[in-house]
Amino acid sequence: MSEDCELAQSIARNLLLSSFTCDVGWFGDNPTLRFSSKNAPNGIWLSMPGGFQIVPTPDLPVTRTPRQRDLLLLESIYGCEVKAIQCHPDSRLEVLFTDETLLIALDDDPDVHECWALRTDPGDHIIACHGGGFAVWQSSSTPST
Repeated sequence: MSEDCELAQSIARNLLLSSFTCDVGWFGDNPTLRFSSKNAPNGIWLSMPGGFQIVPTPDLPVTRTPRQRDLLLLESIYGCEVKAIQCHPDSRLEVLFTDETLLIALDDDPDVHECWALRTDPGDHIIACHGGGFAVWQSSSTPST
């Protein structure tokens, strides 16, 4: 695992382990989750412009727009507590919840330069770059790429 991936992994675990999803929505044209945690009193935001997947996929009505479908998928993990986090060198992020549901933030859109972003306000930022690699800002440091 590369140094930037290890740093992203460490920060993501510190922020998300034992947190829970407290808000779901479509913010800034991207599917987004907000997590609540004692490690980030103002919340932790996960934006996924590169796409995402929920495993197992909940049964959803077929007559929905893609945006409606995404919101219903995100709603299925509302209130779930995070059990494990894995950042992958290919820019995927896997978030496993205590109910064994898996959220995978993807790198599926070649027109999107940032696959997903995890941030606190103010504080840490992790941006997964299309094709692999991470840009990481820690609250008291300069960017690392």
